[in-house]
Amino acid sequence: MNRFFFLFLILSIHKIWAQQDPRFTIFNHNYALINPATVGSKDKLSLVTLHRSQWVNFGDGTPRTTSFSADIPVYKLRAGMGITLINDKHGIYRNTTFCYNYAIVAHTSEYGRLSLGTNVGFSQSTIDYESIQTDPHNLNIVKDPNLNFGENLSIIKPIIGLGVYYHDRIFKFGISMPTINKYNYYGLDGNNGFKTKHYFITSGVNLFINDNLKYNPRVLIKLTPNTPVQAELSNLIVWKKIGFGTTLRTAESISLIAAYTFGEHFNVCYAYDIVMFNKLSNKQFGSHEIGLNYIFKIPSTDLQQKVFHIRNKLKCVDFDRPGNKKFFKHVEDLFYDRN
Repeated sequence: MNRFFFLFLILSIHKIWAQQDPRFTIFNHNYALINPATVGSKDKLSLVTLHRSQWVNFGDGTPRTTSFSADIPVYKLRAGMGITLINDKHGIYRNTTFCYNYAIVAHTSEYGRLSLGTNVGFSQSTIDYESIQTDPHNLNIVKDPNLNFGENLSIIKPIIGLGVYYHDRIFKFGISMPTINKYNYYGLDGNNGFKTKHYFITSGVNLFINDNLKYNPRVLIKLTPNTPVQAELSNLIVWKKIGFGTTLRTAESISLIAAYTFGEHFNVCYAYDIVMFNKLSNKQFGSHEIGLNYIFKIPSTDLQQKVFHIRNKLKCVDFDRPGNKKFFKHVEDLFYDRN
C-alpha cells in the first residue's frame, strides 16, 4: 500500500513547494554542510560523516541521507578549505551533491574569527521511473511526458553558495545560502521542478558551568520561499566526555540526543526523532541519526603563528605610510596575528 501511496502522490500532484535541502537533527555536528564559511573553524583537520534514516517502518522509499565532509585551516593563507559530499534518496529520486568550500578568515580579537566563505560544486539528480510499479494494462506512465515517458532521468547542474560565520570561545553566529543559483531538477518542464534558494541562520553559545560541566544551546532557522519558517532549538549538556540533550523542531518533532568522546579526537553522536506535531506521528516509528567526527591535531603553537605573522607582514601593505596609517593598521590587525 505504501508503494501505491507514493505513486499516487507522484501522479496526482501538479506542483508542490517543500524544503529541498537535506536536514540533520545534529546539525551542530557539521555546520559545513549548510555554511561554507565554517570550514577550518575547528583549527584542526576534521573528518565528519552523518547518516539519517527517516520515518522508520513507513515503507519502501523513505528518506535516507548520508554525508561526508573534511575541512582544514590554512594558517599561512588565513583561510579554511574543505569538501562536502551528500547523498540523499527518497522514493524514486536520488540526489548526489559534491562541493569544494573555501573561507577567508579575519581575526577580530584574540579568539574571535569572522569568516566569509563560498562553495562551488555540482548536483546530480537521478529519477528512476522504471522502478514505478503500475497495472500492466495501464500505459499512462509511458505516455506521460511529465514522467519522461517512463525512461530514467539523470541531470547534473552546477552549485554556487555563500556564507558568513563568526565564532569565538563563547558565541557563534552564521548566515548562509548553500545554493544561490536557480536550476531545474528534472529538465522536463521549464515551469516546474526548480531548486529553490534556502537560507540558514545558526547561532549558539558555550556556557562553562564548571570544569566538568558545560551547557551548549544551539538554534537553526531555515527560510525557504513558499514554506513556513522552521526553527530547531537544541539543548546539549556535556559532562566530561558525555553529552545528552534534546532538540525541538517546530511543527514536527522532539529529538533525544546522546554523544560520547573517545580520547581527545573521536566523537560519536546519536539522535532519535519522535514525530509528535503532524499527521505522520502515528504512521511511523521516528527517525534515526548517527554522526562520527574524527579530529587530527595540527601543530599551531604561538611560535608557529608568530612565524607566519613575520613572514606575511613583509607582503602586507605598508600601513605606516602617511595618510593611510589608520586604515592599513586595521587591515593588518584583522588578517595577521598580533599576539
